[in-house]
Amino acid sequence: MIIQIPNLTESEKSVKWTCRRLFDSSSDPWSISIAVPVTTVTITPSGINNVANVAVGVKRTFSCTTGSSRPAAWIQWYIGRENVTNKAQPQTPQPDDDKFISSSRLVFTGKDEDHNKNIYCEAINIEGRDPVKSTEMSIYIQKPVTTVSITPRRDHNMIGVIVGDSQSFMCTTDSSRPAARIQWYIGGVNVTNQAKPQTPQPNGDKFISSSRLVYTGKDQDHNKTIYCESVNIEGRDKVKSTETSIYIQIPPTALTITPVADSNVISIMKGGTETFNCTTNSCRPAARILWYIGTLNVTSHAQQQTQQLDGDKFVSSSRLVYQGKDDDHNKTIYCEAVTVEGKYKVKSRKQFIYIFSFKKTYTKSSRSDEYSDLQASNPAFQDPYTSIHDTIESRHHQESSANTYEECGNASDAAAYQNIENKKSGNQLNVS
Repeated sequence: MIIQIPNLTESEKSVKWTCRRLFDSSSDPWSISIAVPVTTVTITPSGINNVANVAVGVKRTFSCTTGSSRPAAWIQWYIGRENVTNKAQPQTPQPDDDKFISSSRLVFTGKDEDHNKNIYCEAINIEGRDPVKSTEMSIYIQKPVTTVSITPRRDHNMIGVIVGDSQSFMCTTDSSRPAARIQWYIGGVNVTNQAKPQTPQPNGDKFISSSRLVYTGKDQDHNKTIYCESVNIEGRDKVKSTETSIYIQIPPTALTITPVADSNVISIMKGGTETFNCTTNSCRPAARILWYIGTLNVTSHAQQQTQQLDGDKFVSSSRLVYQGKDDDHNKTIYCEAVTVEGKYKVKSRKQFIYIFSFKKTYTKSSRSDEYSDLQASNPAFQDPYTSIHDTIESRHHQESSANTYEECGNASDAAAYQNIENKKSGNQLNVS
């Protein structure tokens, strides 16, 4: 039986109505409750701009609550178009005077496939009426950063940077949602403000974030570590890249060769030896020293190099014992130091090698020759000496020897020198 009571006020709806048969006072009265339909359904949390952030694998609890109604309402849950009410907890209507407030809780676990789907709830308490729907909220599935890579990477996580030179480092995340924020550190100091603006690149419905830092080598950064960190979900721990040690390379700037001769010409006797030393200033790493005579690399003839520590740098030295050779006359000798192979070299001053040799010249006195000639022409000639000796011989005490220089490669100069001496003595004999 349907009883229609039009135009009831709100206060009248809450009154308990009874009815009985007309003219039958003995009949039992009937109680009539006036149904109050659901008018509002609220979903919480409401999120920001109706967007609910849920990280992959993380549980998030949503609640759906009706306004006062009679009877208690029945609540249903939807994600996208799928009814997920069976995943909700049992409903708990709470009395509100003579009405009820219905509520339901759904514990949702973030799944990547639910990204950008809507979640909402509906309630109905009077059959035949349309359900009342809550606000729809978009589910934003957050996928956290899991890996952060820094490049370039070298063996043993160490990279060489030449002092004053620039080196670009890149920090890149894996796919994440939302785009990650990257920070840079050198020796524990945040240097993110020195990096280029970050450039997240779409990767499907996720992002790969990257950042570039152009670093200029400084001696004070030697052996410090460089790394980057990234995070894309508030409250989560940052994900850190591998730490890379910075090895600051300092090429040699000065190279000293000794001995140093006047006018850069060093005289060496043919067959004689001269010891040359080559020494760098402080550099890092220890320099490799090469020796050259002319254009020929003669490093293999040098003694083993030595390195001396100078703080956190090195002073390198090398010794070459050279033996004079005619073929090396007028060639240059110098050394060269290398630290960063194929890029940074420094040369010593060049010196010319001047090869010379000795020739002995024996000169007989003119007086001995005169005696010999006189005796030969006049056998009767006698003096105290000839009375003792039948034949006049050269007097050894009258013989004299003189050392003269013959310069290799300058035979004409030596010949000229000999011609002058011949004119002086009139009778000169050169014996090599």
